[in-house]
Parts: sequence; C-alpha cells; structure tokens
Amino acid sequence: MADTPRTLAALQEFFKDGEWKNVSAQRLRDFVVSVYNYVGYGTDDVTTAAELKDAVTKKHLESHTAASHSDISSTGTEIDAAITLSKIEHTNALFVAKNGNDANDGKRIDEAKLTIQAAVTAASSGNTVYVFDGDYDETIILKNGVDIVAFNPENTTILRQVTDNNVECNCYLNITINNGYAGELNGLYIRHGSSDIKVTGNITGGDDLFADGGYGIFNESTGIVTVIGDITGGTGDPAGGVGGRAIQNYSTGIVTVTGNITGGTGSAEGYGVYNSTGTIIVKNGTIKNPVNDSASHSIINNGTLTLQDVKILCTHADAKSIYSGTAQNVRCMGVWANRDDHANITQLIPSGFTFDTDVL
Repeated sequence: MADTPRTLAALQEFFKDGEWKNVSAQRLRDFVVSVYNYVGYGTDDVTTAAELKDAVTKKHLESHTAASHSDISSTGTEIDAAITLSKIEHTNALFVAKNGNDANDGKRIDEAKLTIQAAVTAASSGNTVYVFDGDYDETIILKNGVDIVAFNPENTTILRQVTDNNVECNCYLNITINNGYAGELNGLYIRHGSSDIKVTGNITGGDDLFADGGYGIFNESTGIVTVIGDITGGTGDPAGGVGGRAIQNYSTGIVTVTGNITGGTGSAEGYGVYNSTGTIIVKNGTIKNPVNDSASHSIINNGTLTLQDVKILCTHADAKSIYSGTAQNVRCMGVWANRDDHANITQLIPSGFTFDTDVL
C-alpha cells in the first residue's frame, strides 16, 4: 500500500493495545486528523473513508492476535465514529487544507478553507486556525487572539512574510515559516509595541540573489517574541548583497530563542544576532555567521544579551564572536566560541565564556 509514514505511525499509536477503546476527545480528534490526511493526500489505493476503514482494520488484525483483542470487530465502529466527527462543526476552530475552498466557513474539517489568511480573517479572538499539510504561498497578517497551529508543523510551511502589521497581536504559531518571496524579505516581522508572539517552528528570511537577504526575525516593537525553533537569515547577492540577519532586534523589545541561529550567506554581514537596544536571550543552540568576511561577526550587541548553553561560530579568522559598538555587559553561561576576539564587552561572566578554535 502506498502510504504516508506519519499517518500510519499515528494510526498505529492510536491502535495500541487497550488505548483505542476508551480514547479521550483529544486523541479522537488527533485520529480524525489522521483519517482526513490519509484519505485526502497522496495515496494510490485509499481514496475513500470506506477504503481507509478496510485498510486500518486489516492493519489492526495483522498487528494483534484474536487473543489480545477479542472485540476486534468493534474496530470498524470506532473508525466510523471518528470519520463522523470530521463533519462536526467546531465553534472555536477553523480548518485550512490544500483541497479547501475559501468560500467555505472553515468550521468543519470537510469544509476547510483554502488559505490561512482567509481563516485568520474569519476567526475571532480565542479561535485557533488548524492547518493541514502543504506549502501556503501567502502573506499572513496576524490577528489578536487568533492562534495558527499546523497538524504537522514540519511539513506545513508559510512561504511569505508573517506580520502583525503594526497592530497589537497576542498569538501562538506552531508552523514553519520559510519566506521565499523577495518582495517581503522578513520571515517574521513584528512592529506593534504590545504584541506578544510565541512561535514553535523554524523561521527563515527571504532570499534575494540580486540584492540583500531578508531577516529571519525583524522585531521593531517593544513587545515580546519567543521562539522554539531554528532561525535563519536569507541569502543575498554573493557579488555585492549582504547575508540576511537571522535576528534583528531593532527596538527595546525582548526576543528569546531556544534553537540554532544562522545568518544568511552573501558578500558581507550575515550576522546571527543583531541587537540594537533591546534584549535578546538565546538558549541551547549554535549562533553562526557563514560569511567569510572580517567584519562579519556572529553577534552584534548594543543592548542586553544573555547566552546560555550556546556555541558561537565565525567563518572568518578575524571576525568577532561578539561585537559591541559601545561598552556592554553580556551574561554568558556555558558559552563556547571558535574565535577568541570580542570588542567592547566590559564584562563576561567569569567561567561562562570559553574560547576553543576547535568548536564545531
């Protein structure tokens, strides 16, 4: 059977011994999602709910002996119940899928909208927009109180910029952002001072091979951006364009990242972190500048910087691990760097910063 390994794994998990008979509402919803994906995406011989039911029942029979499940015959009933739930209207959720239609109200899985933005626009504060697998080539303007959650974040990608459009937004996103549109170079662009954005997922700035690469995160606000995931700057023109900064904190806002941070490639810059006056906290990752230029430092800091369990990698031998235009304090806890130079750093927490040219 041609299959989707992720979906089969979910089905196998659902049908573990004893767990499928008295499932919670959350697990049943997760199963509905698996059913919907399995029916609708990329299978050769499973095209209807009935065929899916047969396939799952067969797999269940193959996986368990009659002795371990004397009531195997009820499996079909459980699947029927799950499929029926896919047609239930949800009051606090909207659904988006590549086979959806923006004319739909999005409140049922089988009546999903086609675009994320249409769902966000239709949603009210307190709603969650659930997104099925695929690439969504659209700019997203966030809405206060509306979360965006992909069922499978690693395989669900927004291909243009995500922004609060200078309007207060308190949102959670669990999705990949990989901006491939040169006209809007930032991956995540936050401007409003009261915005509080939390993201679980990787973020990449836009590429512009004829000019400068975009920023992974561009925070112009005094608000808060918190990310669990990897941040990457966009690629610039290697003949004269700069590599995009992975993080540009341009105001007094706070940006916290748990993950790897990599500047974009280009002829210059490519900073992993550029902190103008605000606060940046990086935990459990590597900060890297891939540009082979003496002024292409891994970190430019003129604000408040805290690094915890971080490696700092520069490509050029004369580049600085951390550079500040004015005297600054940097709090380092378990930080390693492959360059032993830093500029205008007045205090490095004792024993917290170790230089080792062999750090990889």
